[in-house]
Amino acid sequence: HQKSIDTKQAMVASFQKRKKEIPSELKADIADEQAQIESLDEKIAARNTAIGATRKRFEEDKKRYLLLKSQPSKETP
Repeated sequence: HQKSIDTKQAMVASFQKRKKEIPSELKADIADEQAQIESLDEKIAARNTAIGATRKRFEEDKKRYLLLKSQPSKETP
């Protein structure tokens, strides 16, 4: 997406250099792609948070397992 935005922004610069009006469709395309990038960034951040929580829970479970494993087992009658 970033490459596409860069290309479109170069087109905008070209229009501005020639002192021509920037097409509204081009403006809308850039805005849409920027919104998509922001949405993807938010999803990535949420996913990374979930990954961190999973890793933390795994470490806690691992510590608990090692603690239980190190204790002598109780035989059930």
